[in-house]
Amino acid sequence: MKICWDNLEKIKYRPNRNDWQDIKYKAIFYDYKEKCKNCNESFLARKKKKEEEFCGKSCAKKGENHPNYDKKCSEELKQKMSDSHLGKRFSNETKQRMSESQSGENHPNWQGGISCEPYCDIWLDKEYKNSIKERDGYQCLNPICLKESKRLCVHHINYIKKDCSPFNLITLCNSCNVKANSDRDWNEGWYKIIINQRYKNL
Repeated sequence: MKICWDNLEKIKYRPNRNDWQDIKYKAIFYDYKEKCKNCNESFLARKKKKEEEFCGKSCAKKGENHPNYDKKCSEELKQKMSDSHLGKRFSNETKQRMSESQSGENHPNWQGGISCEPYCDIWLDKEYKNSIKERDGYQCLNPICLKESKRLCVHHINYIKKDCSPFNLITLCNSCNVKANSDRDWNEGWYKIIINQRYKNL
């Protein structure tokens, strides 16, 4: 797992062991690696991981490192793959039942309908959102960001759309913003700590 160098507030260096420890999850440790085999950048690698030569999965499976690099498919295999993508055909009745079982209150991520609530008025002001990104240095503030996306978003930490105060907003990349929709209690606590640590003197 790659760690963003710019966001090390929650990671502590241990000189006696020459490694890094996650302050919140004390059983997680990282080693410093001078060079990724693919992108040549230095990185912190999670201990006991097989992909120690690479800064992340994206580099480990890129170019010549990809398991299917330089492999050619036979026409028969191409046809099988094409046929498999046609997918399973469901009747309209089955489709309707599947839709109903995963919508509204039946959905595992149902939050009482808060996704339908409107945002606060200031949310429509692009300059306000840009000021949050500028405050955060135009970077994703998630220390364990995998850098899978370059697009930046402004995320509501407590998931309340009408609460647009600066300390309830944090800059995340699109990938981390999407991941924040699962396990909301953990993510809310995680991003609150980051904002409090970063701006506690403001």
